[in-house]
Amino acid sequence: MFCLRSKRGADHTMLTTPHFHNRFTEELGGATLDMRKPQQVTDAFYVPCLPEKVPQPRLIAWSDDAAREAGLPSLGDDADLRQKLAEIFTGNESLSGMNPVATVYGGHQFGHWAGQLGDGRAILLGETAGIELQLKGSGRTPFSRGSDGRAVLRSSVREYVCSEAMHHLGVPGTRALSLCTTGAEVVRDMFYDGHPRSETGAIVCRTAPSFIRFGHFEIFAARRQTERLRQLADFTIRHYFPEIHAARDPHDTKATYLQWFSAVCHLTMDMIVAWMRVGFIHGVMNTDNMSILGLTIDYGPFGWQEDFNPVFTPNTSDREARYCFGNQPGIARWNLACFANALYPLIEDVRALTSTIEAAEQYLAKAIQTTRLGKLGFDDASDLLERSDATALTTDLDRLMQTSKIDFTLFFNMLADEDVLDGTLLDTGAEAALGERLSSVAYEKLGDDDLGQWSNWFAAYKRLHAYHAKVRNRPQAVCDRHRIETLCANNPVFIPRNYLLVRAFEALDEGDSKMLDDLMCASRAPYKRLTAIDVYGKRPDWAQSYPGAAALSCSS
Repeated sequence: MFCLRSKRGADHTMLTTPHFHNRFTEELGGATLDMRKPQQVTDAFYVPCLPEKVPQPRLIAWSDDAAREAGLPSLGDDADLRQKLAEIFTGNESLSGMNPVATVYGGHQFGHWAGQLGDGRAILLGETAGIELQLKGSGRTPFSRGSDGRAVLRSSVREYVCSEAMHHLGVPGTRALSLCTTGAEVVRDMFYDGHPRSETGAIVCRTAPSFIRFGHFEIFAARRQTERLRQLADFTIRHYFPEIHAARDPHDTKATYLQWFSAVCHLTMDMIVAWMRVGFIHGVMNTDNMSILGLTIDYGPFGWQEDFNPVFTPNTSDREARYCFGNQPGIARWNLACFANALYPLIEDVRALTSTIEAAEQYLAKAIQTTRLGKLGFDDASDLLERSDATALTTDLDRLMQTSKIDFTLFFNMLADEDVLDGTLLDTGAEAALGERLSSVAYEKLGDDDLGQWSNWFAAYKRLHAYHAKVRNRPQAVCDRHRIETLCANNPVFIPRNYLLVRAFEALDEGDSKMLDDLMCASRAPYKRLTAIDVYGKRPDWAQSYPGAAALSCSS
């Protein structure tokens, strides 16, 4: 139990402390080293590392939903509880059973092996109810590589809001439990252009069943520490892939590892499909940012498809657009190949590993096309996957959205309007009505040639839906209802656009939390338009070139 004393000094609020432990440290070996000194950590999975204390911790936001998952209390209006949580989730205080560590991993960054990386500003506190809690921005670790291990409010607001939004969007990812400011200033050069400035320090507590990454395996493979690699693989399978563990043949461990690798491939591909569905661009898909559970992890220079452009990347450091929107499926395959290389000492079968990746690629291609058709309102696309007119419909749509600078999210919302296929926009002479509708979701004025091509596309869209209704022998009214229901289920009305996040942290920096509150309300119901808040429109003109709203760096 821990006890919170009220200001009056008489009343007590008693809360049962969750049972904290840490399977990672209980079952895997660590190294007792100077927790602040940058150094190579060999033959160990982690280093015990306490968060560095902060002067004035203040709880800015708390996710009751994420707290319930971890067996933690809802916040309510208890001021004492709020301050207690601020102390705990900035690292100033610890609860019984917490065992803070920084973990060792490596990774390929922008296509090149980067060697040891590790938790440079993240500290794993422990786990409760099967959920790990990790502080981001809590100070130096042996992996900080000379940096301060801190984070700023700017990036922390982004991670907090986007983590929770992605959860409710149905995208696999880590969650955000709390957002706290520290009372300390942190100096950052936002665009690495020689103009550093002081920013408000902040810490996010993020949660996940596990924070193990591809890079945790890569570092041991690179160091040829096969026994450590095996220990980590066995630990991961035992705790996070229990069905594979239960069915394992102790005399054929290679088959178990290969089955597990296949599962990781499919989880990764499911994550990519979800990203592509909502128009999310991670921005820095290095192998150290790839979760073994197929979770979106490390919300850094991420962005969203607004005016549709498959080669768009929000990351100013990615000059070759390696991690652009359209490359994400291919990069996932490349990263899985790196993971396969790391696991080779346990499997020793290149053909089997290659075949597993190829099967996952085929799965991904089918899943992406199914998802694209779902975004167009086809509730069961199984009969359309091999049709050339269905493929042409999605391919032509990408081309038209790009040339017409159409907002990705708003366009698919528009398709759910009841009059889209009733003839109003497709009749001869209806170009003006069609142009007006498209202009509402475009960032540039459409020309006559554009409208002609769009009219042809909508006609093809209507024909394919008519075919879809015919093969299912459904009345048109039923098909229309299913189309709209499928559109609404697959296409969010809210995404946490970067310009909205800029507005939120700038207001918060001035003491105004309303915009953050509005974003969190919208994040919890991203498929429903809430009438009381204004977060659903196109990116405004000012945001096109505003720092942090249009493009970002990894500085945070």
